[in-house]
Amino acid sequence: MVPGLNPAQIIILDHPMEEINPNIQGIRMARQPNGTHHLILIASNAMWADVLHHTLGKQVVLDYTYDGNDITFYMVVKLPHIGKLFRVPVSVHSGTLNWISRIDEKTVTGISVAYRDGKGGAISFGETVYVCY
Repeated sequence: MVPGLNPAQIIILDHPMEEINPNIQGIRMARQPNGTHHLILIASNAMWADVLHHTLGKQVVLDYTYDGNDITFYMVVKLPHIGKLFRVPVSVHSGTLNWISRIDEKTVTGISVAYRDGKGGAISFGETVYVCY
């Protein structure tokens, strides 16, 4: 259940969504203490983190596209409240291939936003956004 969101407010669109291009500089996966995982989208600075966080809204639909023959797969984040989606490219290697199984198993329960701190790290921004499937 999404905190602060009535089940009657959950909107899932069946028609094609328009693709947008957010300013995302990186992507990570973090394991939570309860065994679930959160996807972390990293923006270039605090302003873009704020824009991204507000664009995500209260819930998103997470999916991926991968044909198994390429060195890149795409995390697909659908934004049903505005009828849009975006894709984030992810380089395929042993660590990121686990992300696909985590999405298939529905253990990714949230998306967080962070921004670069200028020293090689990232600073968390805002609350975690709920992922539904």
